[in-house]
This record gives sequence, C-alpha cells and structure tokens, in this order.
Amino acid sequence: MDHEPIIVLLKDFLEREVLRTPDSGLRGDTPLLEWGVLNSLTMVKLVAFIKAEFHVVVPPERIVGADFKDLASITRLVVELAG
Repeated sequence: MDHEPIIVLLKDFLEREVLRTPDSGLRGDTPLLEWGVLNSLTMVKLVAFIKAEFHVVVPPERIVGADFKDLASITRLVVELAG
C-alpha cells in the first residue's frame, strides 16, 4: 500500500469534515493532537472514515496519541492494520 494516496485521503477528510477549510496547509507531519485538530469527537469520525474508506478496523488499544499524532502516523497505522 502506497503511503501518499492515504495521506491525501486523510488530509482531504480532515479538511472537509473537521476543519471545514479546503487547503488548510495540513502536511504529513502537522501535529494534529497538539494543534487541536483531533479530539475525542473528531477521532471517532476519523476512525469511522478509516473503516469505511480503507476497510480497516482500528482496535481500541491502537487509538492512542502515538498512532494519531500526525497524518504520517495514521497512515503507518492504516498500512500496518491492512496487512
């Protein structure tokens, strides 16, 4: 699984559904938790999007800061769980 298309889809989702700002400037290393982009509610939306878009179920024990700190981390998680 190629990482770049996943990052683009995740970025587009967050800009559309969370930030409601196209071309927000999010990058693979933007600190999503630190900047308040992700919180408990938006995390639930993102996990649901990952399940729908990539057919990957994120187990509760993987919904932690280390796996959701930025788009690159989330992408690595998706790739790992997709097998």
